[in-house]
Amino acid sequence: MLTAALVCLLVPLLAFVVQIFFGQRLPRHGDFVSIAAIGTVLAAAVWVFVHVVIGADPGYSWSFVFDWVHLEEFQIPMGFAIDGLTAWMLIVVAGISFLVHLFSVGYMHGEDRYHLYFGYLSLFSFSMLWLVLADNLLGIYVGWELVGVSSYLLIGFFFPKMSAALACKKAFLTNRVGDLGMWLGILIVWKELGVLRLEQIYHLIGSGAFSSHPALTVAGVLLFIGAVGKSAQIGLHVWLPDAMEGPTPVSALIHAATMVAAGVYLVGRLFPILTPEALLVIGYTGALTAFFAATIAIVQDDIKRVLAYSTVSQLGYMMVGLGVGSYYGGLFHLVTHAFFKACLFLGSGAVIHAVHTQNIWEMGGLRKKMPITFFAWIVSTAAISGFPYLTSGFFSKERILGDAMGLGLAQPQHFLIFLLPMVAAFITVFYMTRVTIVTFFGKPRNVEKYEHAHEGSWVLTAPLIVLSVMTLLGFSYAGLFEQSVVPLTAADYAGAEYAEVHFGESVREGFPGGGLLADSHAVAEHGANIESSGHEVSSAEGEHASLAAHGAGHHEVWGPHQVDEHVRHTGHTAVVYLSLLALLVGFGLAYLIYYQRRSYETLAKRYAGAWRLLYNKYFVDEGYMVGIIRPLLRLNSLAALFDRTVIDGIVNGSATVTRSLSGASGWSDRNFVDGIVNGLAAITQFFGATVRRIETGRIQHYFLFFLGGTLVLMLIRIY
Repeated sequence: MLTAALVCLLVPLLAFVVQIFFGQRLPRHGDFVSIAAIGTVLAAAVWVFVHVVIGADPGYSWSFVFDWVHLEEFQIPMGFAIDGLTAWMLIVVAGISFLVHLFSVGYMHGEDRYHLYFGYLSLFSFSMLWLVLADNLLGIYVGWELVGVSSYLLIGFFFPKMSAALACKKAFLTNRVGDLGMWLGILIVWKELGVLRLEQIYHLIGSGAFSSHPALTVAGVLLFIGAVGKSAQIGLHVWLPDAMEGPTPVSALIHAATMVAAGVYLVGRLFPILTPEALLVIGYTGALTAFFAATIAIVQDDIKRVLAYSTVSQLGYMMVGLGVGSYYGGLFHLVTHAFFKACLFLGSGAVIHAVHTQNIWEMGGLRKKMPITFFAWIVSTAAISGFPYLTSGFFSKERILGDAMGLGLAQPQHFLIFLLPMVAAFITVFYMTRVTIVTFFGKPRNVEKYEHAHEGSWVLTAPLIVLSVMTLLGFSYAGLFEQSVVPLTAADYAGAEYAEVHFGESVREGFPGGGLLADSHAVAEHGANIESSGHEVSSAEGEHASLAAHGAGHHEVWGPHQVDEHVRHTGHTAVVYLSLLALLVGFGLAYLIYYQRRSYETLAKRYAGAWRLLYNKYFVDEGYMVGIIRPLLRLNSLAALFDRTVIDGIVNGSATVTRSLSGASGWSDRNFVDGIVNGLAAITQFFGATVRRIETGRIQHYFLFFLGGTLVLMLIRIY
């Protein structure tokens, strides 16, 4: 297992180094190096998946820990861990990355800096795989920041174009806001517990080591803020639509399938320690995001921007799932969305490659020209719309909405967490049907572009076919996912064996806590204890009801919000019918408005204000510009003015005074000190020159001087 983990990390990193330094000199600019590297990673990921998900018991966990920093009493261990969720994420990241690499060969052919593009893809793959494999918060944060750097490089790949240069900076800076919140959350955990490894955190919180319930809630919310930035939730969502300035395969890889899902993955990893209050914050954030982004997608004309806002909305669904305690639903939607949204983005790339425009109103009738792309698009659209039983999206979205409705029925004050995503489900069907009709049906709106349109080569169509198959076969792996990705509570990790760091390689078979799931009596007792204490459960209980009880299927309550199982079942039943209604109504309205062309122009004119509001994305960017960016720029200008006039004035004034004093001191030194010294030297030289004449070297002169001196002395003595 260690070998597989190292292959997943080192091979793409090596490919990045090769591409950066030698790619331009290699045949085909070295694209085969990155493709071979990610293909090797995919093979390793499949091996891990077979051994962990298919071959091992639920609850299997492998880890390898080494001493990273050790200074006397201070040490920080670093390590890698693989369990069921990790195995699924490796398949998603490596699988979609491999298909994107393949698609990029055809899509990016002939572009400048082609070798750098594949180098950046390899760097992103390494960064995301590090994030997935890390077993502690610091390791996750390292991967988190590396993913941000990779995103910056790929979004701004066409940096000579100003819009791309601005988009990559916007993405980088917006994510820094979320990363600050995440870092503060990590610091709180470190201050409270003194550890960063996830299993140790679970153990200590399950043992009651956190100072208070509110502090644990604050730490969870701060860590979630990092996910808000990376997963483009409301407030920090503004970067993702602009990120469409990057190459379309990058949009499929980073901003639809993997990078944006990192926030959801983080919440899934932190799920055992999140309090019900923190989960409600997550649930409401996701619900608002799902509705907010879906409404904006209704009026977008750029095919990639429609999908971008769709991605934001679907990420909101995932957060709703985790927020209402639907651990399986939220994370399974991460997997299904990765496949069908990557298919949609690559499909849009194939369309853009064929017609050389992103404006859907310059397309039309392309189903006849591009049948394979059209088939893949229809399958993926059906999945995102929740078409029943045939597509993967139905199983994950229905699970999320059903659990959300269960919470809403059990706690009516939180019914909005269900209502907003349910309305967003109808809107999703509407805008996806709209973009499908405008792009692939009707008469060509630009005949010249239509005539030149054609299906791409096999490197463009093969990934679409593979992703379509994965989207259609969702029912085949839904049960396997639920079996292998099992939610646990912090209390399940409270056993003493998790208190210490075990350096080196270790394997855990089965669940922590002594096989809680296998013992129905223990499940019932554990759940009863939680039920009796309700929301007053201490942090030692992890603030969660036993989701393990749901796994056994015999307990009367479910999830961290204590939802009655019967109420939850009622919610799921109702959601099936509501989803079908949303599917029919959304499709019907879009069909009448855009296929029959009865009213979309009239509606746009009649509701011009609402249309303008949605088209301008609720003016959030403008609000940030007026409320944050311009005040900051003014503050910067004032700070610069203060620096120039006050700070520089003091410094420059001090320099002027110092120079004046130095000049006066120099004049004094030259004219007085040096004058005295030089004057004494001149006098000495004068007398020396005068007396020197006496020293002639002739004895008669000396005798004469002797007689003269004697005569003078005699005269002095006489007188």
